[in-house]
Formats: sequence, C-alpha cells, structure tokens
Amino acid sequence: MEKKILFLADVNIEGVGMFYKNHTYNINYIDSFLSGKGWVIDYTENRIDNKDELLHTLITTKFIKDNVMQQLLENNIATINEVGVNELYFAKTKPNAIIPTKREEDAGYDIYTCETETIVIKPCSLRMMNTGIAIACNKAYFPKFFDKGGMGSKGIIVGAGVGDSGYRDSYFVPLINTNKDKTVVITNQSDKEIENCTHFDLQQNKFITLDFNRDVEASHYVKKENCIIKPITKAIVQFVMLPVPTFNTKELSWDELKNIKSERGLGKLGSSGK
Repeated sequence: MEKKILFLADVNIEGVGMFYKNHTYNINYIDSFLSGKGWVIDYTENRIDNKDELLHTLITTKFIKDNVMQQLLENNIATINEVGVNELYFAKTKPNAIIPTKREEDAGYDIYTCETETIVIKPCSLRMMNTGIAIACNKAYFPKFFDKGGMGSKGIIVGAGVGDSGYRDSYFVPLINTNKDKTVVITNQSDKEIENCTHFDLQQNKFITLDFNRDVEASHYVKKENCIIKPITKAIVQFVMLPVPTFNTKELSWDELKNIKSERGLGKLGSSGK
C-alpha cells in the first residue's frame, strides 16, 4: 500500500530539512540511512523567509514498502503530519491480526478477528470481537462498520459501528446474535474436523461426536443443527469509508426553531399518514 509521510522541519535532526541560500541540502543523514533500501524520496520546498534567509523545507516522501514508516519513526527521521484525503493507514496492534482487504470494485473493507480460539455467541447475546487493527484516516472521513451479508442474513449484526478518524487504538466490534434458538460458533476447527460431528461441546469449546449411549449432561452440548458455524479465518464484519460533513452550528431558542419553515412541524409518530 502506498504511504505518504511529511518530513517536518522540527524532526530533531540538525540540518535535515533546512538549507541556506546558495548552499546545498544537508540530507546526507537521510540518504545514508535509506541507501540501498529501495526508498524513493521526492523533495519539495516550502520557503519561509527571515533575516538569515533560512529556508525550511517540507520533504514529501512516497513509500512502497510497508515497514518503512516504522523504521523512520523509530530513528527520529520523520513524523507524520496528517493523513492525506485519499489515504488510509492500517496498523497491527496484535501480531496475528489480518490487515483489512477489499477488491477494487467493492465498497467495504473486510475485517477479521485476531483471536485464535473458537468464539461462541449464545442466543440473544453480544460478544466484543477484537480485530487487532488500528486505523488512521483523514478527518474528512470516518469508518462505518456494517454486517457482512452472510452474517446479517443469519441474524448476526453489528451493535455499534461509528469509528473516529482520530482513534489510534485497536478496534473492538460488538457482534450480536439476535437468534433465540441458534448459537453462533466462530470456529478454529476445519470443515473436515467438524463434518461428522453431532454437537458442540460448550466446556471443551469444540465440535464433537456425541455418544448418547453414555450418561451425559445435555446442557453442556448444542446440537450441530442449532449452530450457525463460521470459520475463524473468514471476515466477521466490513467497514465503509464515509464522508464527515462540516456544519456551522448555532443554538436557538425552541420558539425560534419552531418558526423555521417545515412541512411536518410538530407532527409526531404516525402524523405523516404513510
């Protein structure tokens, strides 16, 4: 994924990003650090005049490799000033997290859980799903989380879905099982492992083949036919980037607000007659 970083004049590296009139750029530190690593640097000037004719320069850099951002930040070469309008950054907060994916023709990015153990959501219950992913986007947009078609059509919905452009920690997505008689099992067992199983064991947290010839406590088991089964490697939700409109807000008295022209006015439930 292409990334853009703004190199600021205050990066705490003496001479980097500055030069005097009729002098050359002092960028040896950056060049030596990036030498042989395949990074490409484009330099653009933003002149700030003063009595010493000192020029401050913002260096805009486009990177192809994902790990360059962390290298630069750790070595105090750059700080990120802001996220571009059409740029979207992902970071793993957990090592086994999966970066969101999307085909070019799709509207939504698929989100996966970073959890590895089988997840159970009992009927009419909610479970917070850890994605292990942090997101950064321009403040003109926000990520809105929605149900996946294969989940929502089975009564598994997202409980809250508005993300903020300034939020930098891992996203937890609440999944709600709205079914009254179905248990959702997001399993780490393969299709082959559960193919001939008859029940899900709530104590062992896995599908098993149950032998009813022995004495068992039925409350510990859920019939496979009463389970909604989802592989843990599949996407659990999706998000779409939506615009954030800006408004000029103003407080009015209620009388002033009521006097603003409106077809409906104070009509309440059912007043439209539709």
